[in-house]
Amino acid sequence: MRWGVEAKVPAALAASNALEGDHACLLGTQDTDKCRPVARWSQLGVTRADGSPLTSAPAGEARLDPATRAALLMPAGPAGPAWIVTPNYQAIWRYNRADAYALAIGLLSDALRGWPPQRAAWPTDDPGLSRAEFRELQVLLRARGYCEMKADGADGPITRATIRAEEERRNWPQTGHAGGKLLAALRADHAEVAACAPAAAAAAPATATPEPAASAPASTPSRPASAASG
Repeated sequence: MRWGVEAKVPAALAASNALEGDHACLLGTQDTDKCRPVARWSQLGVTRADGSPLTSAPAGEARLDPATRAALLMPAGPAGPAWIVTPNYQAIWRYNRADAYALAIGLLSDALRGWPPQRAAWPTDDPGLSRAEFRELQVLLRARGYCEMKADGADGPITRATIRAEEERRNWPQTGHAGGKLLAALRADHAEVAACAPAAAAAAPATATPEPAASAPASTPSRPASAASG
C-alpha cells in the first residue's frame, strides 16, 4: 500500500485537512470528515497532482485502492502542496508523531523508487514557524483577547479556529495556517487589548502537554472586543 499520493484539492475541502494527530482515524473503521475511502475523495473532486484520478498510476507506480481509507494532508495550508495519505502514512507518523517526519520519510521512499518528485511548491511568502515562534504567535493572539486558546506551542483545532478568526478580522483569506506572515503582523501592531486569565501553559516549558486535537471541528472562538472596532 502506498503511504500517499500528491493531490489537487478543491478549495471547498480545505476544512477537511487533517491536523497533526487527526489522521489517527485512518486506523478506525468508521468514515469521518477527516478519513474517507479513496473513492469518496475522488467523488468530492480530489485528483492526483497532475489531474488524473486518484486510483490511476503511471507505469511502475503502485495505485491506490478505491476502498482504502485515506486522509487529506495540507501541512502548509490551502496555498501549499496536498497529499491523500493512507494507513501506511499513519504507521510512519506513529514512530515519531510529527507530520514533517512522516512526510519526509514518505517522499524519500518515493525518490528511492524513482517515482516523480513533489509537483506543487511550498509557499515562499509565508514561512513556517519554529515551536518558539508558534508559542509567541499564540501569546500575541491571547493578548488580542482570544482567551479560549492556550499558549502551549502546539497546533490544534482551537488554535486553527483562533487564527481563522484573526484572519477574518484582518480581511485576509481564512486559512487557519500559522505562518510568518501573521506573526509579523501581530508583532507590528501588538497591543494589550484584553486581559486573559494567566494560562499555566503560557509559562510552561516546551514540554508542556499540547493542545489536544479533537475529532469534531472546534467552534470558532469569540472575537475580541477590539475586532468590533477594527
